[in-house]
Amino acid sequence: MLTARSWKDYIFNEYCTSYICANYDYDGAKDAREQYTDYDSQTSDEFWGKLYYSLYEQNKERIGSLLDSLWTLKEVNDLDQFEFANAVVTFVQDIPYAYILDKERCEDQEEIYGNCVTDIKYGILSPVEFLYTLNGDCDTRTVLLYTIFRELGYEPKIANSDAYAHSILLLNVASGGNDYIYDRGRKFFFWETTAANWPSGTLPPDTRDLDKWTVVLN
Repeated sequence: MLTARSWKDYIFNEYCTSYICANYDYDGAKDAREQYTDYDSQTSDEFWGKLYYSLYEQNKERIGSLLDSLWTLKEVNDLDQFEFANAVVTFVQDIPYAYILDKERCEDQEEIYGNCVTDIKYGILSPVEFLYTLNGDCDTRTVLLYTIFRELGYEPKIANSDAYAHSILLLNVASGGNDYIYDRGRKFFFWETTAANWPSGTLPPDTRDLDKWTVVLN
C-alpha cells in the first residue's frame, strides 16, 4: 500500500513524503507482535523494554521505504541533524492520536474520545502496523520513532512512566528545552510525540517530575 503524507514543522516548513507498506510486511509484523511472549521479566519496565526492542528488531528491515523517503527529504531540503529530527518527529506528531487497547473495550473507557482500536495484544501496534493503519497511541509512536532514528544513525531512548501512564522519546540532539537527562556526559531531551508541534526538551506540565520517568530502552 502506498501512503502519501504532508505536514508542517514548528516553524511552518512544509514537507511531504510517501512510502510503501507491503501487505506481507504488515502481516509479518502483526504476526510477530502477536506471537511475542515474555516469561522472564521481573518488572514492568523490563517487560516493556524487551517488548519495544523486539518490535524494533522485527520491523527495522520492513520500513526501508519510509527510511529512504525520509533520507531523501533530508538531502533535498539540506536539513541539519536537528532540523531533520524536527521533520521526523513532526511527521509522527501530525498523525491523529488513536487509543490502542488490549482487552479493554472502547465503549467502556469513559475518558476516550476520538479514535480507538481494541483487541490488540499488549495494547501497542508495531511500527509497520502504525504506518499501515495510521492508528497510534504514545508507545506505538515512540517505538516507531525509536526505530527510525536508530536506523538513521541517532541514539534514541524510550522512557515510560507508570505514574503518568505514558511513554516518551528521548533524543540527544541540541534543543532549547530544559527537560532532559544525562547519560555518559550527554544530554538526552524528552520529546512528546502525541501532540502536534510539541517542541523538543519540553515535557507537558502535568508530566514534568523527572523522578517519575524511567528509561526502558536505550
